[in-house]
Amino acid sequence: MTKKVSIIDYGVGNIFSVSNAIKAIGSEPCFVSTFEEVQKSQILILPGVGAFPSAIQKLEALQLVEPIREYANSGKKLIGICLGMQLFFTSSEEMGLFKGLDLISGTIKENPSTKDKDHLLPKTNIGWQKLDWRQDMGFHNLKKNSYYYFVHSFSAIPELSKNTLATIKYGNVQLTAAVKKENIIGFQFHPERSGESGLKLLNTAINL
Repeated sequence: MTKKVSIIDYGVGNIFSVSNAIKAIGSEPCFVSTFEEVQKSQILILPGVGAFPSAIQKLEALQLVEPIREYANSGKKLIGICLGMQLFFTSSEEMGLFKGLDLISGTIKENPSTKDKDHLLPKTNIGWQKLDWRQDMGFHNLKKNSYYYFVHSFSAIPELSKNTLATIKYGNVQLTAAVKKENIIGFQFHPERSGESGLKLLNTAINL
């Protein structure tokens, strides 16, 4: 049976790229933007590209903050991509201090200064990275040497290490790449822009 996957349309993020990826793995995407549509969803994706403050403000303007929290508490699958994953956290220090959805305890902080050998790397991590899976949690069927596409200047710092699903090495520091808390899964990278590996990962997350 084809699974229907709802994508939150709140004016932030590559919703059509995510939709095309959902189609590519044989599921049926649809866009949602109201309380009723969120509550009726069986699998929900929160995408996001840009700055944390404007994203949370747009969710608040559409009165979607509480519906997303209620949906997450219902036990149904919730997946966050890039900024969408960051919105799951308690707060963010991007452009000030802002409250998030508080579905996962922790905060969002700017990527630290880091070096690759003797070269100082930019705060924005752009490019392909191999993940270090910290816990199995159902993702054991993925190739260990797969690469995924990142573009981010801020990273999540979960309060509880058990919520860290995967990390990456950026220069001489370790950054959070994926998180999981029960029915909530978040990816800092873009599976929809990561080729075959990204599609396989997205398919695993949806069918977990």
